[in-house]
Amino acid sequence: MIVQEARDSGIHDVLASLTDQINVEGLEIVKNGVTLASEPFDTPMHYDWVCRKEGDPWPDENG
Repeated sequence: MIVQEARDSGIHDVLASLTDQINVEGLEIVKNGVTLASEPFDTPMHYDWVCRKEGDPWPDENG
C-alpha cells in the first residue's frame, strides 16, 4: 500500500512537472515526428491521470 501510494504520487508529480514545462517553458513531446497534444481534454495531464486512476471514463474526444 505504501509503495503504491509513493508510485502514484511520483507519477502525479512527474505529470504536473511536465504540464508546467509545456505551459511555461514551451516543452513539446514528440514521437515519430508527431507532436503529442498536451491537454487534449482541456485539463492538465496530472488531472486526467488521477481521474482515470479513480475509474472515471475518458471524455468524448469529439465533443
